[in-house]
Amino acid sequence: MASSIWFFSKTPTFKLRGQSRYDLFDELPGSIPTTNHFYYLKESYQDLPAGYLEKNYHFKEITSPFDKHNLYEVSVK
Repeated sequence: MASSIWFFSKTPTFKLRGQSRYDLFDELPGSIPTTNHFYYLKESYQDLPAGYLEKNYHFKEITSPFDKHNLYEVSVK
């Protein structure tokens, strides 16, 4: 999904390292959050990333512009 968003928006878009299957996006430096605030888009059937929930990240669901996807505003507690 990150690659599609990056391609169509022409804006660097990263997936969270370790989320979903392993691919090139797990190796990019941007796959590890460097700010205390970011957005997270997931397919509705996926779980929130347990590793980030355990590291005191707060996921607040906001209105998603995409069907079958959930959008979250993420911040450090």
